[in-house]
Amino acid sequence: MTSKMAQILEILGDGKWHPLSELQEEVGVSNERMLEILGFLSKYEFMKVDYVNEKAKIARNVRDFLTQRTIL
Repeated sequence: MTSKMAQILEILGDGKWHPLSELQEEVGVSNERMLEILGFLSKYEFMKVDYVNEKAKIARNVRDFLTQRTIL
């Protein structure tokens, strides 16, 4: 099973801003749990959260890292 943090990062993988309500609904967690997850991910700069406008997006460097293809 995919972790809630991984689910959020996957949703945000398009690099666009997403409403916090959309993330909460898609991931299926309580408001309190969502705020804990968002706090952690933003503290360690995995994502940017705009609490005033209630939206979030993945940090560019994280998106770049997650979308890299390794050639061996």
